[in-house]
Amino acid sequence: MGKKPGKTAVIQHRKTTITVCFLSVFFPLNAVAADPRLVEANNNLQAIFKQIKQKYAEHDAEQAALAAQPAAAEIAAAPLPQSHNSDTTNTHFFDAPPSTDGGSRFSAGEELILEASTNGVPITSLFAIKTEEGFRLGLSDFVQIVEFPIVVDIANTSAEGWFLSEDNTFRMPRLSDGRLEVNANGKTYHVAPDDYTVDEDVQLEMADIARWFDLGYTLDEGNLLLAITSQSKFPAELRSARSDNKNITTAASKSVLPLKESGYKAFSPPMFDVQMRGQHIEQVSAASPADQSTPPYKDSSANYSILASHDLAYLNTELFLAGDNDDSLKSARLTMSRQSESADLLGPLHATEYAFGDVTPVNAGLGRTQNLTRGLSLGNTPVNQLADNRKVNITGEIQNGWDVELYRNGVLIDQRLATSEGRYEFNDVQLDYGSNDFELIFYGPQGQRETKTESYIVDGNTVLAGQGMYRFSLVEVGKTVFNVDQIQDDPTAQGTMASSVLDYGVTDWLAVSAGTSIFEPKLGDTQHFVALGTSASMGQAGLLSARVLQNQDSLISSNLNFRTRFWNTSYTLDYAEAENETPITGDITTTNTSSATMSGQLFMGSPVPISFQNAWQRTENKEQGLRDEYFQNAIGIGSRIGYFSNSLTLQKDVTANPLFTPTDQPILDDQLSGSFQYRKSFGRLHTRLFNSYVLKPESKPLAYGGILNYSW
Repeated sequence: MGKKPGKTAVIQHRKTTITVCFLSVFFPLNAVAADPRLVEANNNLQAIFKQIKQKYAEHDAEQAALAAQPAAAEIAAAPLPQSHNSDTTNTHFFDAPPSTDGGSRFSAGEELILEASTNGVPITSLFAIKTEEGFRLGLSDFVQIVEFPIVVDIANTSAEGWFLSEDNTFRMPRLSDGRLEVNANGKTYHVAPDDYTVDEDVQLEMADIARWFDLGYTLDEGNLLLAITSQSKFPAELRSARSDNKNITTAASKSVLPLKESGYKAFSPPMFDVQMRGQHIEQVSAASPADQSTPPYKDSSANYSILASHDLAYLNTELFLAGDNDDSLKSARLTMSRQSESADLLGPLHATEYAFGDVTPVNAGLGRTQNLTRGLSLGNTPVNQLADNRKVNITGEIQNGWDVELYRNGVLIDQRLATSEGRYEFNDVQLDYGSNDFELIFYGPQGQRETKTESYIVDGNTVLAGQGMYRFSLVEVGKTVFNVDQIQDDPTAQGTMASSVLDYGVTDWLAVSAGTSIFEPKLGDTQHFVALGTSASMGQAGLLSARVLQNQDSLISSNLNFRTRFWNTSYTLDYAEAENETPITGDITTTNTSSATMSGQLFMGSPVPISFQNAWQRTENKEQGLRDEYFQNAIGIGSRIGYFSNSLTLQKDVTANPLFTPTDQPILDDQLSGSFQYRKSFGRLHTRLFNSYVLKPESKPLAYGGILNYSW
């Protein structure tokens, strides 16, 4: 990996959803007649449908003719030949695919969305089409998800590159007679014109693809799972092995796949995700059900939420609306943004992205990142790169009522239950040195289950020698675009805030940063601060960073952080000190916070891999007599029988604040509490069991429950 932290995002869908596409927000019917591209696309789909029907009619006729011939019947009963539609018979692969004939639950022509994995590692979803022989995949999609550096030219029906090793060359030209000639690692194969199709991709039989690349595969039709295997390691496995090595390399990686054009449009058909819910409750008095003098309690309610996204005026537009029977528009949010990998936005600013509407303000100091508010933000941080190698905001759009769990390297670290703002936010998540593989699991109110992964590699500074990055935001705190949601009612917390951060690389191993923020409230004095920082990449030894902040009252806060990694374990040491003014007396006190974290993985090659995280933190304010210390252990165990996670937290030496509590209040007893969760899918049945409990000072359960979801 290069010195710049990288980011990848892969979305896995556990359940096929139906998305309704409206052609226009305001004039849907006129948009259909006005856009000739949509008419052309519809005609093309009709033509493709007719070709498919004709092809399968011809295929059925050929099969009927062959069935009438004894010789053909004998051939049909023979074992499947080793090479399908191939001119060579010396090809081999170590794990032959299972037969897909006869017992398949899908008929030829059905479209499938398969959840794929490579050597047991989940990757992403694949679109496939069921055929009589098995199923077909798009070659371009396939080589991209397995990360083979092969360029597919769909227009000319050709491909060229290599796979698994640069010695394994791959070429696939189309011959004059319509056949495809495949040259893979010194072997030659041919594919007949009837055994492939070309539309938005080159659709080929999975059996052929497996033979060319010497792969094995199995298809679990019941769960729509495609397991791809190889005796060689896939690029993702090699990359993970490199990042887990204690000698983390900083060599720059080179892109091998071309960028795919997906420019912004003046207008694109909006995609809507609409969720509606209604309920009626009728309850008879429990004291006297037969007493007609007491009318039964009745209540009806309904609510809705809408997520929409499309291109408008060459900007990406995201809209959220929600309401219920009491308030037709209870919540509304709008964000318009644009990104460019060429850093050519906003003229001389050379921005890579900007957004306006409801945006997340820039965090220029040491505090928490604020939630969405009305304003604008911009920056020149390269697309898909971290702006801050200390922490990251993991956010996204989601329907109301969904639960979200956040896992880091297999350990549950946070969750959001019954979201109600059309958005999930995990702000200021600390990043370990080395690999940070986050997994988000979404649970819908009707049993939906989806996953999303984000990966970040921290092995150095975000800027190299001579490079500079900036971020800026100007927002109106406490307001939104539609001003339906009142974020803050306190006038001292409402007002205009401007924040900015500048990072500069002095050398390849030393970077400095400066940040400032000024807040002008509607009521009260102006608040502002200046923050300075530095970050030193110490090679194999780790990463050292320091920050210092001074506000308008000359109060100083500072932070010192060191992160490193040995073998498969990351270590973080952190010390923070903050000066505060006591609200009543005006005295200046100092709060000291020390913390240490270690996280890693054990037995990764065994059937029962274990992920763990141990965290210790101590906070103390001697002037106020405050002291708080806790230790937390969290583990995650994945196995064939399900995934188990457990967290134990020991909180000790807790003292009360003498300014707000009676002086005779004693020190609280040590508290030991925990939570446990189990999840497992049995075919279409998804199981979740969970509970929280206290072990000290008194052992008792706090809450427990279970959820069983069956996908029809």
